[in-house]
Amino acid sequence: MPYIGSQPTKVVSQQSSRVYRYTATAGQTVFSGADVDNQVLNVTPSDVEVHMNGLLLDATDYTVTSSSVTLGAAANSGDELTITGMVTFEVADTYNKTTADARYVNASGDTMTGALTITETSNQALNLTTTGLGSQVVYQSSSTNTPWYTGIAGNANDDFLIYQGATANAGDIYMYTNSYERMRVHKDGYVTMPYQPAFSEPAYTNHSVTTAVDVYMTSSNVFADTISGTQTNVGNHWNASTGRFTAPVAGYYQFILSYSVIFSSGYFYVYLKKNGSTMAYAPTNQDGDWEHRTLSTIIHMHANDYMQGFWTNNYSGGNIGHCHFSGRLVS
Repeated sequence: MPYIGSQPTKVVSQQSSRVYRYTATAGQTVFSGADVDNQVLNVTPSDVEVHMNGLLLDATDYTVTSSSVTLGAAANSGDELTITGMVTFEVADTYNKTTADARYVNASGDTMTGALTITETSNQALNLTTTGLGSQVVYQSSSTNTPWYTGIAGNANDDFLIYQGATANAGDIYMYTNSYERMRVHKDGYVTMPYQPAFSEPAYTNHSVTTAVDVYMTSSNVFADTISGTQTNVGNHWNASTGRFTAPVAGYYQFILSYSVIFSSGYFYVYLKKNGSTMAYAPTNQDGDWEHRTLSTIIHMHANDYMQGFWTNNYSGGNIGHCHFSGRLVS
């Protein structure tokens, strides 16, 4: 690019100027303080131009500080000295690169802190898309041991999933190594929760009742022979050896206990007991014929509460068998 005169060595951007005007006295060399317009001299020494009677002085003709200009040769009475100080400014309501980088999230990937609030009046407030895998939102725990990820995602089948995992790994959705699908809403409306606590213990044992005592139902009596391949124990909260289902979380649980019994006389009662207290029971007629009974209840349980099947009788010589005990978390 051609220039008139010498090529500039510095480009000044985002600057304006402030002009100070002084009328010299005979032999005056130092100009400072208030000028004829009552402006007090205040300049940046590196950004100053000095004119004498309209002519630009060379920088070697004077020395300058932030509050004074000293001429190398004294001025005459009535000479007009003009000092122009450059003033840096910023355009209102704009950011330079540094302030913009600190304020705005980078479109190609970035990290932000604090809560994000989205207010939207249209029908799509937030859309996060991973190529080929659908939309997802992932939360990483702050664990200092093994960080876990909780994700909400859609997959190629248009199902909606909630999952957890440990380390990154591509899969049906953007899931993780050792990942667990916690809930799936199928596109047709079905909802599945593969880790919902549930158990089922169906048995074909025909247990002889030889004494008149109170007995909890366990694998040592009515659950001694479970029907092969039919037992369910999601989460391993059911223990057949103790006859206990222990609630992993607080909530409402449904329990069903069915059985067959035969006694010729006396009484025989079967119970559902929570922490040893009766929640439901059923008597049986002692007429010498096989009878089938079913107990069912929905009850609130706290975490670590347990439910058991139980019977009591006052006559020996009968049988109880074909018991089926099951339960699940409802809500």
